[in-house]
Amino acid sequence: MHAMLLKLAAKEGEGSMDIQRKAWTRDVREMAYDVEDCVDAFTYSFSLVHVGGGEQDRAVAE
Repeated sequence: MHAMLLKLAAKEGEGSMDIQRKAWTRDVREMAYDVEDCVDAFTYSFSLVHVGGGEQDRAVAE
C-alpha cells in the first residue's frame, strides 16, 4: 500500500490525477489508517494480557 501511495503522490504532484484516481487514493489511505488502528488495538490488548507476569505467563514458563 505504501509504495502505491508514493507512486500516486508523485502523479498528484505532476497534476495528472483524475477525480476517480484521487478518490481511490483517498480511500486506500483511509484503509491504511484503519489497518494501523487495528494493529494498535491488537498490540494494546495483547500487552494487557501478557505484561505483569500473571498466572498465564508463569504456567507457560513451567
